[in-house]
Amino acid sequence: MKKVILVQLAALFAAVVMMSCGGGNASSTQTKDLGPKETQEKFVGYVIDGKWDKAVDMLSDADKATPEQKAEFAELLKTLSQEMTGGVKSYEAIEETYSKDSTTCKVKGRYTYGNGTSKEATDKLKKTEKGWACTL
Repeated sequence: MKKVILVQLAALFAAVVMMSCGGGNASSTQTKDLGPKETQEKFVGYVIDGKWDKAVDMLSDADKATPEQKAEFAELLKTLSQEMTGGVKSYEAIEETYSKDSTTCKVKGRYTYGNGTSKEATDKLKKTEKGWACTL
């Protein structure tokens, strides 16, 4: 039973990482003036700095979630990040691939975790009125 829960948590963590976007140390979650790579780096920066609420606010549907749902997701993101990988220690955006209409973009990047492992992942972002945002 413990292994089943661990596998489910790992899958959920992978989904969280895949919907990542942003990074950096800016105090605002607004991404209007940022491109997809910069948005992804800003999001990951919030994760690295432990600013879970700000990371959650950068998700594309964050404005539809209740404060309680956001708080729960932020806590889950924190727990999974720390337990599964020792936390994200660094991130490097490598490549952007825009859709034909430039309303969505895939950002390929390299995550390095606290447990010493690295992984390349492609994160999906979409353009909103507020700028680029993560998608699930």
